[in-house]
Amino acid sequence: MPKRSMPRDYRHAEHVLENYDRYLQELKEREDGYAVRSPDGGYYSLIQRGKTSDTTGNAGVRMALDRRIAYLRMATRAVAQALFNLSEKPNGFAIAMLVKLIYWDKTHTLEGAAQKVGYSYSQARRLRKAFVLDVMRGMGWDANDLEKRERKKMA
Repeated sequence: MPKRSMPRDYRHAEHVLENYDRYLQELKEREDGYAVRSPDGGYYSLIQRGKTSDTTGNAGVRMALDRRIAYLRMATRAVAQALFNLSEKPNGFAIAMLVKLIYWDKTHTLEGAAQKVGYSYSQARRLRKAFVLDVMRGMGWDANDLEKRERKKMA
């Protein structure tokens, strides 16, 4: 039986989880570099701040930066909110450990991480999926639609 692939939004939410540290770092760098101040407290010249005399080019650069910053903020907030929601669950620490071992440390497969935290493979898979769906909801994607599609496939 061929392996079913997850929908694109689910894979994208997993990608956000895998790159969470890099997203936080990039967001900090972009926000820090957006309004650069000189050591004397004044602003640098336009060219020193990465702008040119081309107003259309400047608008395009600003728009691209703003969209990327908005995306990074949304993605990092979604992961942070999903992690915060774990504090309300009785097995929240175990789920956080699964996420850490699989996505951030990248030292374990799902099966290895499940053994490490004391869950069966199928239970760990359900917990991971619930966490990724929580991240999807935080990013504004319809995770309920994904769950309905999964139930239809099972039937």
